[in-house]
Parts: sequence; C-alpha cells; structure tokens
Amino acid sequence: MNANHKVRTYTIGSRGSLLALTQARFIKGLLESMSPHKFEFNIIKTQGDQILNLPLWQLDGKDFFTKELDDAMLAKTVDLVVHSYKDLGSDRPDGIEMGAITERAFCHDILLVKQETKQKILNAAQTEALLVGTSAPRRIHNLEKYLPNFLPRKKDGSVHVVTTKVLRGNVNTRIKKLQQGEYDAITLALAGLTRLSRDPDSAAQLKELLVGLDFMILPRSYFPGAAAQGALAIEIRKTIDAEDGGELRRLLKQLEHAETAHCVRTERKIFKAFGGGCHLAIGIFCGQVAGHDVLSVRGTHNNKIVEDFYCNSPLPKWSGKNAFIGVHAKKKDNTEATYIYDSLMQVRPGEYQLPEKAILLVASSHAAPDKSKIKPEHLLFASGAKTMMTLASLGHWVCGAADFGGEQELEALLNNSIFALLAGPKTEWPRFALTHSQSKSSFGKIIPCYDRTFQAPDAEVKVNIAKCTAFFWSSYSQYAHYLKHFPEIQNRQHFCGLGKTYAEFQNNHVTATPLTGVQEFKDWIGGTRNVDFT
Repeated sequence: MNANHKVRTYTIGSRGSLLALTQARFIKGLLESMSPHKFEFNIIKTQGDQILNLPLWQLDGKDFFTKELDDAMLAKTVDLVVHSYKDLGSDRPDGIEMGAITERAFCHDILLVKQETKQKILNAAQTEALLVGTSAPRRIHNLEKYLPNFLPRKKDGSVHVVTTKVLRGNVNTRIKKLQQGEYDAITLALAGLTRLSRDPDSAAQLKELLVGLDFMILPRSYFPGAAAQGALAIEIRKTIDAEDGGELRRLLKQLEHAETAHCVRTERKIFKAFGGGCHLAIGIFCGQVAGHDVLSVRGTHNNKIVEDFYCNSPLPKWSGKNAFIGVHAKKKDNTEATYIYDSLMQVRPGEYQLPEKAILLVASSHAAPDKSKIKPEHLLFASGAKTMMTLASLGHWVCGAADFGGEQELEALLNNSIFALLAGPKTEWPRFALTHSQSKSSFGKIIPCYDRTFQAPDAEVKVNIAKCTAFFWSSYSQYAHYLKHFPEIQNRQHFCGLGKTYAEFQNNHVTATPLTGVQEFKDWIGGTRNVDFT
C-alpha cells in the first residue's frame, strides 16, 4: 500500500452486458484479494451497445464500445476500465494508458449449431446453404472460404455451401437468435464463453442458453480471431499516480501477463499495418509454442487473399536443389520436381473397436476411422487442421483440433469449465487417442489403429536422398531410420512440426527448426515465406 496506508475505494467502469460485467467482476475479485481496497462499478452504455441493427463497419466513426468509457475515465467518474482488448482502437486518447494486460483465455472462434442441424448435415439432409450469423468482416470471409472443408461432406463427396448473415448483440442475444431459428449456426469468441463459464451466476445463464446446441471449435490456423482476442486490457488515467501515490498501478502490474502482452502487441502491430478499423477483413493470431512465435493471418485486404501461417523463426535463403518431405507423395506436377517424398514408411491398417462412450483424438489421417465405427454419441477431435479436414471429408463431425498447440492445448480446453457446459455429462467420458501401435499420448489411452514400419532403401532412394540438403520430418523415428541408412545427413538442415516431434528432437539433442507444417517448409524452399507482416 502507499505511504499513507489509506484504504481507498476505486470505481471500475464497465459496459452492462453479461460478459462485460463478468469480466469486470473477475478483475474486481482479483484486486480485492490482493489489497484492502474496495472496488465498485459504474455501468456505462456505449454507442455499440445501442446500435444493433447494423454491423459496426457500416457505421461512421470509431471507438463504438469505448468512447463513453473513455469520457468517464477522463472526467474522473471511473478510475479504471476493464476492456476486451480486441475492442480497443489503435489510437487511444491522451490521458489514458494501459495498466495491465491479463493472461488471455482461449482465443479461438467457436461455431454453435443446433443439434438437429448437425444431424441434418451428418445425414446429408442439409440441402440448402448453411446460414451462419456473424457481423465481423474477417469471419464473413474466412467462414465462407474455409468452413465448408471442415463440415462433414455430402453423400456425393461435395462440400456444403456456407453463407453469412448479420448478427449483432451481446452473447445472450446472439445465442437466443440461434435458438429461435434465425440462423443455422453462429460464431462467437470462445474466450467470452470461457469467462462466463467461470462465474457461477453467468454460468447458470449460459447453461440454459446452450441447451440443444452442439459446437465446433475452429482451428486458429484457418480461423484466426480479431487482434488481441481473448485478452483483457485494464486502462487507467495517466494522472492516477498523483491521486493515490501509485497504488493502483502497482496492483495492476501484478496482473500483467508477459507472454500474452507480447503476443497481443504483435497482433495489434500487424492489425495497424493493414490499416486497422472495424472494416478490416483480416484475422490475426500470434501465440508462443515451444519458445517460438506462431503467426496466423488470414482474410482479404485490398482485393487480395491473405493466407499466412508461419513460425516466426529467421531462416537463411535456401540455396539447395532438392529437399525431402517426410510424407507420402500425392499427385505431383512440374512444380514438385524439387521435392523428394518419403517412400520407406509403410502403413498397415489394424483391427480395432471403439468404446461406446468416449472422447476420441485422431492423431493423424492414417488413423481416421470410417463412418461406421463412429457413433453419434462420440466426441471427436483431431490432432491438426489437416486431419480435421480429412475426417470431415469422411463424413465426421469434428469438435475441434489440437492444431499447432499439441495435445497439451487440447487437454487444457477439455479440462476447462466451458467444456463441461458445452459437452455436459460427456465431459467425464474416458479419453482415447487413435494412433499407431508404437505411439504414446498424454491425451488418453492408446487405441492402435495401424502399424507403421520402415523399409530398407533401394538404389533410387539412395540417389535421391544424397541430393537433399533440407529435410522435413513427420516423426523423430522417421529421422532415426533415415539417419541409420544415411549418416551423412546428420549435419544437414532438419525441420519438423511444433508438437511431439519437435520435443523428441530436443530430447535427443538433435538440432531441428520447428515450422507450422509442410506448407511453410515449401514456402521457404520456394522463397515465398513471409514472416514480416509489418
């Protein structure tokens, strides 16, 4: 406490929505647990709360959710304001500054859908385009472009068409509009639902709203959120130190989360470089995985498609002739002449049965079960976005993917209070990982779906491997097998994904550069890998 040891009462400015009040109560609880001071609320209605018939990007002006709160701060009727950081504009008023950026919740978008609509999709009875409610330009673009590939395919193998329609209002209002049949599905920020689920009163309201709904957590590699989505920003007056001797600032610094602050500032820097504003149709995500920044930037800008998904590791320009990719070759064309694909790994499907009640993680496309094995009750997750799309092409509804965060991120989600509200009693079902017989998983018990073996190289393989100067490995065991036959590759450039494979390389003290996947490796080889978005 400050030198005067005075117990103070601070006023928190907040919007009046259920989510805004839940977030403000959360910060109030933290601050009161850390100090003897009292914190009270001043509920303020903003322009964005009052104009609900138009998307924000069609309105004149800016700061639709913050201007009235800013005015109250400068007038000293509030001392601090708790914002969803994504609502803050790039240029903040003089006299106001950041007090703390808290650890962010899950920054994914989530698709909510009625259970009967999901069944229509699974049964190929959904003949019309899927109408998704959203008003964000980035969501409009990315949902219409990418979501069809994540939905179960039709019987003829074609994808569903996705269209969007304006959806405004707070979380309660949006979910009610879905329940009333105005949309087939809606998209929300998962962070907001997560925070509501942690507050007993808010969770009770949310539980009622979610009755009869199902979900799909959208992978950030294809559906990045708004810049700073999931983080709370607590702002204060610049002159507050003169009023309380720096006490409030000192308390707020204890809530600062360094990793979140780094990531969201990177996102907002990219956001500003694209021009910023509510009209911007670009989703931006920065996250740290295994000590590396991962950047996902997707949308449209100046009539150009933006599709960047990179691990922000500096790499020298590639100067080799051939590169190895540790997956089986698909159909090749002349542009693929640079690449040598794996031909030594052999996959043999195995016989297995699935428990009737289970949460299932499919670890790779090789482990993808046919539709007859999956029961409607199963909760199905994928190891990554590509596997998620493979499962969708086989007719499965997939609830989400570990994406580049690995099994730990998926486990964190499933252990969170929001999953209990979304999945209900199924939350307690046992977890299983569908993978190969030699694999291990922290997610749950292994169900071996296939065997994986490696052949000895023939003369053609020996010639091809000798030409390669860079290698992208799908597993450490694959690298070890090739190294056994080709010890000369040890000192060449090695790459892998960000998950278990990278951890195994580190554990075995082998230098490998992590990337987001094969596409980033190809972009580096082709000279199109862009890691400077500003």
